[in-house]
Amino acid sequence: MANGYIESIAKVEEFLAKVKQVLCADSFDIRTDLDVLLSPVSGTTGYRNAETLVELGFNNSDIRNVLLSLTAQDYSETLIDACDPTLPAFRVFGKDINKKEVYIKAKIRDRGNKQVFCISFHFSLYPISKPFVI
Repeated sequence: MANGYIESIAKVEEFLAKVKQVLCADSFDIRTDLDVLLSPVSGTTGYRNAETLVELGFNNSDIRNVLLSLTAQDYSETLIDACDPTLPAFRVFGKDINKKEVYIKAKIRDRGNKQVFCISFHFSLYPISKPFVI
């Protein structure tokens, strides 16, 4: 059973507005409120988060700026959290950075205070479909 689906453009825009609200809040602390998975989890060499960040010369501030720049036209799909389907879903986006497409999978989670969890921020192995691109 596939765990991905396409949300309405209104739902995607609502999600992006919430992400921007969290990332721009006066209380936002990039050290604790933006969680980017850097551990070498499974994946194709050259397409892992840490490798992509090194190649791009990016840090969490750069990731925050990319997240702030996302639009509904960058959206690909919504994925149910495979670890716990009762948790908030991940949204998948594709963003061209330095002439390469980056696969971004993120969600807002609540652990005492709202945080943005970016589980994927790596070069895309395959072209990313974007249902709202005309």
